Amino acid sequence: MIKTLKLVEPIDGENVSPGREMVNKLLGERQEHLSEATGLRQAIERLSGAEQAEHAYSADLAGIEAREAADVQAWATSGKGDAPGPRIEERKDLENRSAETRATAAAARTAAGQLRQQLNEAERKAKAIEAEIELAVLDILAEEITPIVDELKEVAAHHNKLIAKALGVREPLILLGHQRNSRLPNSGLEHLRWLEQYDAKIGDLKPVGPSTDDVRRAQLEWSAHIAETTGGVVKGLDQ
Repeated sequence: MIKTLKLVEPIDGENVSPGREMVNKLLGERQEHLSEATGLRQAIERLSGAEQAEHAYSADLAGIEAREAADVQAWATSGKGDAPGPRIEERKDLENRSAETRATAAAARTAAGQLRQQLNEAERKAKAIEAEIELAVLDILAEEITPIVDELKEVAAHHNKLIAKALGVREPLILLGHQRNSRLPNSGLEHLRWLEQYDAKIGDLKPVGPSTDDVRRAQLEWSAHIAETTGGVVKGLDQ
């Protein structure tokens, strides 16, 4: 019986294979970088609120400028009086109200830029570790396939011995027929019928090997096992 694909789960950290120990270590490091990246994204999202406040200032300033343009247009159309000046009081009021907001927004932009650099670095490290996990999982597969191959060799050796025994009896049967026929003339027909029955039995033997469905099932089992072992870093065949 072929052993299960999964290694025996270690007890209290004992019997951990080198390959699995490495993958577990890498998965832990990858999770640290992913958690860092999540925190950085949340921080950047919070800073975006301060940056949005500056957009409100720009919209208010554009409103003042539009009203000033309307004032000048009305004056030019009427042809009366002196040209109107800018709306100083509105501008001062806007500047006073938005000075702190704009300073905060400028600081937020700088901080967000620095955090985005840190985010890119954290994501880069996580990706680099994923490549290491893909390589390390090969060691686990080598560890797990070894007992399967060893068992297969034993089964194949036994299988070959059985086939040799089944095929090896034919020549002695033929020799027996010749000896019997030499002592009892015309006894060959009885022996020939026995030999035909033997050949029919041997002919029913089909080459021993896995079916296409067996191979596909094993492929999916290994694929799911690899995906589970790598924490989803390596995708399964059915994903």
